[in-house]
Amino acid sequence: MLAFADPDLDNGPRTDRSATMRMCAVTREVRPIDELIRFVVSPTGEVIPDLKRKLPGRGLWVAADRASVDRAARKGLFARAANGNVLETWYSINGAWGGWINIGGSTSNDPAAIAAPPGGDTVGPDVLFRDELIANNGSSVAVNWFEPTTGHHGGWGTFFDRPPTTLIGPPVLVPIPGRPQIGIFLVDIFLRGTDGRIYQRDFETFGESGQGWVVLAGSTANPPDAVGTSDGNDQVVTTSGGGAAVDAFDHENGATSGWRPLQ
Repeated sequence: MLAFADPDLDNGPRTDRSATMRMCAVTREVRPIDELIRFVVSPTGEVIPDLKRKLPGRGLWVAADRASVDRAARKGLFARAANGNVLETWYSINGAWGGWINIGGSTSNDPAAIAAPPGGDTVGPDVLFRDELIANNGSSVAVNWFEPTTGHHGGWGTFFDRPPTTLIGPPVLVPIPGRPQIGIFLVDIFLRGTDGRIYQRDFETFGESGQGWVVLAGSTANPPDAVGTSDGNDQVVTTSGGGAAVDAFDHENGATSGWRPLQ
């Protein structure tokens, strides 16, 4: 099983002076512990509030207001605090849901997924649709695959090259237009580092190979988003104190156009 460290969880209750401030897992603000609620996982797997901040086990800290607790639940923070497993289900157009399947591994960040449909002239009956899954482990990025039609999945593995810095948040995936062969195509991954810079790496579906990490110029305090455009570039968007900005990334040579403010 691939185990990921979770930066949102503490290492147990502490009473020394260094434990008087904690980061809210929702707002990312460092606040006095009197303004936060600590949640821990019980032996039965339930997430419960630790109002006295004395229960053993790793804890998740959330601002002590209803809005923050609701946001933590919607974002799945409590579920990841319980086990960190990656789960999959499906939804069909007739309104039916599939059952949840545990894909294994453990992650503190929401995984990203992209469909890899079979394509090209050599597709046979044994070539199935599959989803490619990417998860951020901070110091490495992991990849796995899942076949919705069979429920089969692979094992988590990390890219051979580690990113130049610790990466934070969930990945952003952008498919690269090209000539797919049996569903093989390239996908760009964008992630923000703890240094505020945005990092890019591509990978090949089915093969999970690709090029090394590229860093975009500038820095941002917020996670990026990206979309592919008809000119073959990725339009990378982020926000900072000065507003929203966009940078065009050329995946062929790694060149960028430079950040431009959105009007």
